[in-house]
Amino acid sequence: MSNEELLARNRKRKIFQIGFVTRDVEQSMRAWIDNLGIGPWTVLTFTEETMKNLKVDGKPLTEPFKIIIAATQVARISRNATNASRSA
Repeated sequence: MSNEELLARNRKRKIFQIGFVTRDVEQSMRAWIDNLGIGPWTVLTFTEETMKNLKVDGKPLTEPFKIIIAATQVARISRNATNASRSA
């Protein structure tokens, strides 16, 4: 799909959030920072100590767990900014 096709398709969308699953959140955040300059990141960690009533398939989770969520905001890029960077 060309950039023009993607732009046309995305004009109709209202995307507010995209998620990624990774084995190493620290390495992934570092890659986003180093390669794209995206950050800073807010990191939230959830364990059996912080989420007492977590259920899976309706049953209480009794095994130890750790869920890490890393979030950041990225400013919306306008079409004019995209075109200006291509002509530079």
